[in-house]
Amino acid sequence: MQPGEEKLSRLILRNLAILRGYAAAGQTAASAGRQLALRFLRSPVEIRGEGRVAEVVFARNRLEVDAEGWVSAVDTGEREVLAADLVVRAVGYKGLPLMGLPFDERRGIIPNDAGRVAGADREYVAGWIKRGPTGIIGTNRKCAVETVATLLADVAEGRLVHHPGAGGVDPVGEAESWLRERQPELVTESGWRLIDAAERASGKPAGRPRVKLTTLDALVDTALNRTLTV
Repeated sequence: MQPGEEKLSRLILRNLAILRGYAAAGQTAASAGRQLALRFLRSPVEIRGEGRVAEVVFARNRLEVDAEGWVSAVDTGEREVLAADLVVRAVGYKGLPLMGLPFDERRGIIPNDAGRVAGADREYVAGWIKRGPTGIIGTNRKCAVETVATLLADVAEGRLVHHPGAGGVDPVGEAESWLRERQPELVTESGWRLIDAAERASGKPAGRPRVKLTTLDALVDTALNRTLTV
């Protein structure tokens, strides 16, 4: 571990270990044709050339870790020029604020507690706007499950009732009625289970885990247990 890295998160340290492992392995005979060089702590600041790309100017950065463990790249003022004839732009992702909701400009997220928007009432978030651009598909699933669990806990505690103190209010039934008014072909969990069963059954004859339904009509028809649209 390098000096200062003790403040980094476990995820960042794991990624560093993987990349250092690649670097330590070195070049193999199979990779002699082409090489991929990863240059870290660089930010492109200028593209030079007459009618075509000839050079890219990079700022050299250093990492600074604040008291909360947040890591930021800071321009040192040094510049590095790299000859190039092709530039591929990777835009990336950063969340944008929504009117009426709190927003963390530095991290590009809506502050929240397990999906419940901080300081707000009846508002929830999931995905990158909740935690930032990290993870894979499985991470998104876990993130969504956490938010839904928070929402259901709030329903059970009566936090989502429109009129606190009014007897006979069923927030779950009220929400379902509201949804069905606007989307008569609403797909619920039971509908998803029908889709899952149908896809597994289609794959079984060929020894496959499943054969995916690939059209919206087929998915909705299966979920609603009606004759498939041809």
